Amino acid sequence: MPALTAKVMKRIRAKGRGWVFTPKDFIDFGTRGAVDVTLSRLMQTGAIRRVGRGLYDYPKHHAKLGALSPDSDSLANAVSVQSGVKIFPSGAVSANSLGLSTQVPARITYATSGPTRIKKVAGRTIADRKSTRLNSSHVSESRMPS
Repeated sequence: MPALTAKVMKRIRAKGRGWVFTPKDFIDFGTRGAVDVTLSRLMQTGAIRRVGRGLYDYPKHHAKLGALSPDSDSLANAVSVQSGVKIFPSGAVSANSLGLSTQVPARITYATSGPTRIKKVAGRTIADRKSTRLNSSHVSESRMPS
C-alpha cells in the first residue's frame, strides 16, 4: 500500500464509519491530484464510497441492510467544507435534536454564511438559507463567555 493511501485510510478509520469527507480533508498529505487519484483507487477497491461530486463516505454497515446512507448532518458538514461556508442547523432542527420539540422537520435546513441554495446529495436534499447573523462581523469575541 503506497504511503499516501496508508495515510488517507488511517485518517478515515480514525474518524470512524459514517464520516463524509472531501478531498480537501487530505490536502495536507499531498497535491490535490494525488489525493484525487488515491480516493478514486480506494473507491474502486470498495474501501470508501462516492456519494456525490467530490464527496465520499466511509459507510456504516448493517448486518441485514448492508451499507447505510450517511446521515444528513454529516452530508451537510461535508458540503460546507467543500464550498467553504459556515453552516448551523435551523431552529426547528435544533429544537428537535435538543428534545425541546417532538416535531420532526420535513426538510432539514441549515443557516449559512453563503448563498441560499438547495443541493441534492446521496438521495437527500440539503437546503441552505442565507443568514446575515452568521457573518463574522456580527459575532464578536468580546461577547463570548470566557
